[in-house]
Amino acid sequence: MTNEATQTTKVEKPLTEEECLINFSKSIEVLLFMGVLLYVDFYLYKIYSNDGVSILLIGSIIAFPFAFMYFLENALSNFKKWWKM
Repeated sequence: MTNEATQTTKVEKPLTEEECLINFSKSIEVLLFMGVLLYVDFYLYKIYSNDGVSILLIGSIIAFPFAFMYFLENALSNFKKWWKM
């Protein structure tokens, strides 16, 4: 049993433009890193085409959509917070 009078609500303050750009650049870095990793794995698969490299390639192909979703989620939330300014 909780006392409703003691509960507090968290209020999000609007982000400044600089904070939005910093957060957005971090999500861009994740997306670029995953893109470079995917490119390197395709290149290694083209050269060596063995089982170890194909496992890396499959892992990168699976991980890239998650990095893209992280990028979209972060970009949209930053835009919403920035819009409240």
